[in-house]
Parts: sequence; C-alpha cells; structure tokens
Amino acid sequence: PDLKYSDAALARSLSGAENYFSVARLALKEMVRQTGFPKWEGEKLVRGTVVRHLILPGQVENSLRCLDWLGEHFKPGEILVSLMRQYTPMEATKHMPPLDRRITDEEYDAVLSWMLLNDLEGFTQDTAAADSCFIPDF
Repeated sequence: PDLKYSDAALARSLSGAENYFSVARLALKEMVRQTGFPKWEGEKLVRGTVVRHLILPGQVENSLRCLDWLGEHFKPGEILVSLMRQYTPMEATKHMPPLDRRITDEEYDAVLSWMLLNDLEGFTQDTAAADSCFIPDF
C-alpha cells in the first residue's frame, strides 16, 4: 500500500481526500495485522507489508510525519518501507510550484535520515528513478 499524505490540506489539494490519513492509517494497521512480520524466502519477500511513500518536492514535513507515524505504530522490522524519490513533474504541474520540479538530493537525504532514525527498514531509490522514461504512455 501507499502512505502518501499525513497532511490533510495537502491530501485535499492533490487528491481531493482530506480524510486520507485517517483512513490510510486504519487500512495499514489491518494489513499488517493480517500479514504479520515480513517473511523472506531467499531474496523473495513472500509475506508482510511494504508501505510505499513517494516524497513530493517541497513537502518534506509531510514525509517526516508519515514516517513518524509508521515508526510509532509498528515495531522495528514489522513493516518495510519503500522510500520513493521517483516523483517526475507532469504537464499539469508545470504551474504548481514546488510540484513543477523533482525532489532535491537534500530533500531525499532528509527523509531517508528520518526513516532510519525511526528504525524503519526497507528499500530506497537512486536519482535515476525520477525519469520520464518510466511514465507509461496513457
């Protein structure tokens, strides 16, 4: 699952879902209850919950609050976090600063550091993940 927003105003503005965080929290707790701790068979994850979080440009505080909540509500190792830096601005965001740009290395490093300070484990992305070649041609 994704955990996109901790900020109600941001969730309302970008997704029309002011209650996003309260609903997502309940859903995540239930998913983790059903799947338990991650289980690996070799390098393959066969059970568990991987929570994806896309860092948005200019929204570091939103990301930090998402990670705070995950760190407060799940034991170390109980979930995995996929910290995504792949945000790529689209035509519709070219007049919506700061969404008109990719995230900076400083923004990513700040969120990654916070993830580690919250004893969260998981997956990260390098800068090359933020490339329009990965966007499907809808």
